[in-house]
Amino acid sequence: MPGRAPALKASAEHTITAGGQTGTPLGTGGDDLLERASLQVIAELIQIRGIGRWTAEMFLIFNMLRPNILPLDDLGLVKGISLNYFSGEPVSRSDAREVAANWEPWRTVATWYMWRSLDPIPVEY
Repeated sequence: MPGRAPALKASAEHTITAGGQTGTPLGTGGDDLLERASLQVIAELIQIRGIGRWTAEMFLIFNMLRPNILPLDDLGLVKGISLNYFSGEPVSRSDAREVAANWEPWRTVATWYMWRSLDPIPVEY
């Protein structure tokens, strides 16, 4: 279904900005979204149809600029850890989590370095 993904994305964006499920836009329900713990934001975001954990983590990284997010479902991160720490051998989630424990409280920054190690040419947005 080629048109399904854009429709889900549009629906999720509507839900976040217009409060499509709760009637209240995300972050306007009495407490500020920016002050909520990352796991709480993830839990709220994944309740929205079309948003999974990876998308919620990318939202935290790129929109909320959270410095300590570890997106273990991100293939680029796992590949970067595999190449930089395990000589290219397959890496389990627990192996990746163990390596990343040393990155706290800057796991987002370390994730960015793992991505950059795979593609050193800067991306312009």
